[in-house]
Amino acid sequence: MIVVVRCVVMCSIAELTACGGSGGATLDAGADATAGPDGGADGLAGEIIVVAGGGQAIGRGLGSNASASFPEGEPVAWHTETARAGACRLLEYEPGFCEPACSGVCQAPGECRPWPALRSAGTLTVTGLTVPLALEPLPGNGYATAGGLPETLFTRDAEVAVIASGADLPAFTVTASGVARATTDVAEVGVVTLPPSGDLVVTWPDPDADARVRVTVTAGGQFHGLPSPSILVCDGPDTGSLTMAAALVAAFPPVGRGCAKQHDCSSFGVLRYRRGAVAVGGGEIGLLVGSGTDYEVVHE
Repeated sequence: MIVVVRCVVMCSIAELTACGGSGGATLDAGADATAGPDGGADGLAGEIIVVAGGGQAIGRGLGSNASASFPEGEPVAWHTETARAGACRLLEYEPGFCEPACSGVCQAPGECRPWPALRSAGTLTVTGLTVPLALEPLPGNGYATAGGLPETLFTRDAEVAVIASGADLPAFTVTASGVARATTDVAEVGVVTLPPSGDLVVTWPDPDADARVRVTVTAGGQFHGLPSPSILVCDGPDTGSLTMAAALVAAFPPVGRGCAKQHDCSSFGVLRYRRGAVAVGGGEIGLLVGSGTDYEVVHE
């Protein structure tokens, strides 16, 4: 059970916020390309994520959730960036064989990347939501909810604040504004189909000039507890559309409908969000407040 909880915390943050690496061929590092998939999360000393509805593409059905991680030292990147174009990056993970067994994630050919040591910030009390919420550190000092949060977790422009009581990290407060839920116009009956050729232009209604939108396509099929083999993530200002270049879409592995378990599902997530940050103990703690939708994805 501890491994499962840690996977939820670390995969959501490491895969979607601090995935990195410099290997691979760059297709076109255009003006909209960023150092991190969200245009600013890389380099944080820790991050808190509060999401309404969905949109993170970490297996369908995760729904509204909150998580936090405050690693010691540099965040661990499980994926390598193999291509990018415009505001989009393709991130890939290749499993390896580690002997002795790896207490963490084993990458090809046999590099063990241990689970990072995590710091505690004490109790995290979240205000500005439609329900009371307080997160306590789990074994290993990660934070994650276990379901039960309403789909409407906050209202648009609500001031969401996270108040940390302090422990390994000193007490702090960080805030960010709520956003309206993002959906996409390219889904049909809850399914997004990636084209066999050509660009995929992802569109959504009611853009918010004060927000950003992240579109994430995650390939399923991994063993439980391992990172997704492929993630295609695009991030940019909320203008109402993002373009996934044909070369990136073509490089994404084939995926079909259906999956045995939630963590094995291929997913397409659209997340509108705003950010806040605060300086804590010589580093910066970030808060992402987002709202979005997850879909099935098909790529034949």
